[in-house]
Amino acid sequence: MVYGINHTTLTDADVIVSNASCTTNCLAPIAKPLYDSVGIEQGLMTTIHAYTNDQNLSDVYHNDPYRARAAAHSMIPTKTGPAAAIGLVMPELKGQLDGLAVRVPH
Repeated sequence: MVYGINHTTLTDADVIVSNASCTTNCLAPIAKPLYDSVGIEQGLMTTIHAYTNDQNLSDVYHNDPYRARAAAHSMIPTKTGPAAAIGLVMPELKGQLDGLAVRVPH
């Protein structure tokens, strides 16, 4: 659920509600007016995000060479879920957006 986008779909029967991710909460308010005014055939989003605790702090072996780099010293491109998750918030955009994240030192 993203307030201002699909909050009106909530009912009294909804006991547990997911407030979506921070990136989905940023993407939906931009995608909605664009879709409503001119439509969206397909799109690509990029998010810049601080590195996370599942990344290595030193260079190590990894099957994915990007994930082998030290998080605190590298800008690391990786996949992100909000481009796909936008279809849960705005079903009309399901499958139309793709995206990537760049994990950066903070």
